Amino acid sequence: IKALPQYSHSVLGESFYKTVVAVPRRSGAEDNIPVLISEKFFDMSCLSLGQVISLVGQFRSYNKISQEGKLKLELVVHAREVELVEDGQHFTFENTVLLDGYICKKPVHRFTPFGKEITDIILAVNRKYFKSDYIPLVIWSRNAAYTANLPIGDRLVVVGRLESREYTKILESGEAQKRT
Repeated sequence: IKALPQYSHSVLGESFYKTVVAVPRRSGAEDNIPVLISEKFFDMSCLSLGQVISLVGQFRSYNKISQEGKLKLELVVHAREVELVEDGQHFTFENTVLLDGYICKKPVHRFTPFGKEITDIILAVNRKYFKSDYIPLVIWSRNAAYTANLPIGDRLVVVGRLESREYTKILESGEAQKRT
């Protein structure tokens, strides 16, 4: 647990809390994953900073209005199963996501400043009640070349990981803003 749970919102009398879970990579870096947990699935008072948890959920997207009044895509894991990992219990950290959806925007094929080949894709993943989540993907290496020319509407099944990084965004005002 990287951040203590904070109340987020309620739907039909069910309260949801947002937290951040850090998942270490083999490289030593860590991915900070925003997570929503329902009070019905887990007692939030049991969580403390640095505690290890195991969770399974759905990766979802929401359009939020930023402080500047612009739409911002918020990505979050909507936890369906949450368990505490006891001290001394053997645990292998894993960060795996399976997405099954449809390409909803023309893929953008490019090279990073370090010469790595990538393709950016927006995938529409359907869920219950006629809703969809719009998930941005970065496809690397040989798969980047393979997916670069796929047409809008093609179904794509992807297995990968959720990855986060911090960067500095320079705003129109010239102000530097740290983002994840």
